[in-house]
Amino acid sequence: MKKKLFENIGDNMFKLRKNLNESVLKTRMTLTNPKTGAESDVDLTVTYTASPASRGARERGTGLQLEPDEEATIDIESVKDSTGKEIDVSDSELKQLEKEISDAISDAMSDADDYEAERYADDKRDQRDNDYDEPDNL
Repeated sequence: MKKKLFENIGDNMFKLRKNLNESVLKTRMTLTNPKTGAESDVDLTVTYTASPASRGARERGTGLQLEPDEEATIDIESVKDSTGKEIDVSDSELKQLEKEISDAISDAMSDADDYEAERYADDKRDQRDNDYDEPDNL
């Protein structure tokens, strides 16, 4: 249950806090009341901690694995409604929230990668344009 961390505010109000330890997802979800079975749309604030996958240590030269690889995890710490009241969610609703968080993190990472690639291309273009502007010293 954890993943990688960025800051991106989009349709689902995904935002990672700057300290990268605790993050928040604001979303809307259809929840089922366990007592009555009635369904209702609820605005939720989900607080979670995400950790990226990491590769375990390897022996230099041979590549022999010394420590196990760790999978990315998402730990949901609380789910609150729009009034701030903590609510219980079913296992299937919890899995749905984990998927939504994972997708939001993946989208944020992809957006950051796109931004970096675009910035690199802009820098190269500016450098090329500056090279053409310099007069020849003959």
